[in-house]
Amino acid sequence: MENKKISLPQNWQFNFYRLFGGQLLSGITSWTVQYALIWFMTMTYKSPSVLAFATMLSTIPGIVLAPFVGPLVDRLNKKVLLIGGDMIVAVAALLIIFSNRESTLPLYIVYTAIFIRSVAQTLQQPTIQSIVPTLVPDNFLVKANGQIGSFNAISTVLAPTLGFLTYSNLPLASVMWIDIVGAVIGSITVMLSVIPSFKQLSQEKITVYRDLAAGWKVMIGQRGVLQLIIIVSLIMVAFVPISSMYPLFTTEYFKMSLFHANLVETIFSIGMVVGGLTLGIFSKVKQFIHPVIIAIVFMGAMFMFSGVLPGNELGFWLFFAFNIVVGLAIPIMNSFLMTIIQKSYPLEYLGRVMGVTMPLQAAAGPIGLAFIGPLAEQYGISPMFLWGGIAEIALAIFAYCLPAIRNISTKIAD
Repeated sequence: MENKKISLPQNWQFNFYRLFGGQLLSGITSWTVQYALIWFMTMTYKSPSVLAFATMLSTIPGIVLAPFVGPLVDRLNKKVLLIGGDMIVAVAALLIIFSNRESTLPLYIVYTAIFIRSVAQTLQQPTIQSIVPTLVPDNFLVKANGQIGSFNAISTVLAPTLGFLTYSNLPLASVMWIDIVGAVIGSITVMLSVIPSFKQLSQEKITVYRDLAAGWKVMIGQRGVLQLIIIVSLIMVAFVPISSMYPLFTTEYFKMSLFHANLVETIFSIGMVVGGLTLGIFSKVKQFIHPVIIAIVFMGAMFMFSGVLPGNELGFWLFFAFNIVVGLAIPIMNSFLMTIIQKSYPLEYLGRVMGVTMPLQAAAGPIGLAFIGPLAEQYGISPMFLWGGIAEIALAIFAYCLPAIRNISTKIAD
């Protein structure tokens, strides 16, 4: 059943782009600082275990805290949550600024800052996803989700280079001020924007645990959507670790340079930007499940074909071309999945729903790496692409064979 829309803000397009334009600028500054911290740890400690532990710290809040954040998103003022997230990021930056004395910075301070930044993201991400349906009309929702995905992809395209340039030319403490400026810009655009809020569902005091249980009950009520979320999470268990092997696949299997490895990452991100920005052409699509399934099949096929490529220059350029397709497919899958979720549940429960989906997505990377990493060590990277691609296609076919998933679009339209 489709959500009943609340009244849209006046000049909703300007309101939407003002808000997410600020989020784009804030995202670019945040990712730039994140990569600067990565460069700092890489150049200072030269230890894979240091980077691995930092990555683990950045995933913990999304897995552990998200279920408890979801009920807060539904209950509290959305502006307060978004601005609060920006202020948490600023606190993490100030921690490094005041701890970086005489060009020395303890590693535990960097770890603490990374963890704090991840907490802020865990607070902001479900908030942003829950407010999108309140800012745009139904026929703009797919396009809006695609454009938000493109904003994030633009950040990931620019951030590695900007992070390297800033870290190479500025003291780390000065780089942190970039994060503070971005947080201020994001907060100002949030304050200027109109973000509808919901009144509390009842006057009864409800604990986070009871609120979360209520969200679970609502989510389970849409069996097809829940099945789709679980299957996409399983697909990401294969996708995340395999995509993290791109640099090694390029340099070790195809025997190409780091420059070529960067080319693959860049074309993948550009594909995501283009895919998100062109989603407006799908605005009249009624069967929302079809683009999700087709995108997964294309992703799986590209991985599968990559796993049988020859380990030479020709194989590399075919791999490069395949990743244009993968980059285009990712925002199609994510945007239509997010639109299905947003249209399937009452707006006042979306925070709790996002609080369930975020841990599933956040856990995909660590779980996949725990299984696929050792297999890649034993059998090589190329078979991981082949087997991972076959697994993704099989999961897509299985998903479409489930009646509850096939009927999702019909239930949304009812």
